[in-house]
Amino acid sequence: MRACPNDGAPAYNRFMDGLDASRSVDTDPHRTAIGHSYGTTLIGSAARQGELNADDVILAGSPGVQVAKAEDLDVPEGHVWNQEADGDPVPDIGRFGHGGTDWDGPWTIPSDERFGAHQMATDGSGHSDYWNENSKSLKNQALVVAGKPGDVELKPPPNPTPGMR
Repeated sequence: MRACPNDGAPAYNRFMDGLDASRSVDTDPHRTAIGHSYGTTLIGSAARQGELNADDVILAGSPGVQVAKAEDLDVPEGHVWNQEADGDPVPDIGRFGHGGTDWDGPWTIPSDERFGAHQMATDGSGHSDYWNENSKSLKNQALVVAGKPGDVELKPPPNPTPGMR
């Protein structure tokens, strides 16, 4: 029997809550939930089912997070980050089973503009290069984790199709 992200979501939320319970310092933590591939679907399910208890969310190679908008991921506005590498087939293949839906359109994934995530620049290709040593992809993730979002390099916006608005 294959595990479902809906089944693992409550345990993930308990884990995130446990990070706070185990802290022995009085400073405010900066928690970042990072998911790759199906792990992004788990994060989305955790946010949908309860309180995610994270300050930022980073999604890499996401097939969808079961919600149609970044604002549904239970983190402050502007704190959802996405990476989709050139040649990564998983986002487009997975959108039909894990993408979120609402009135804006069906099967929205984090790399869709209407989702509302910051699109971080990546320099890998395929589904497994998001954590290559000395990569732009890894540096951008580290900047979010370190609480330096203003230093993150974003992807340039897509060019509109000529004649289309």
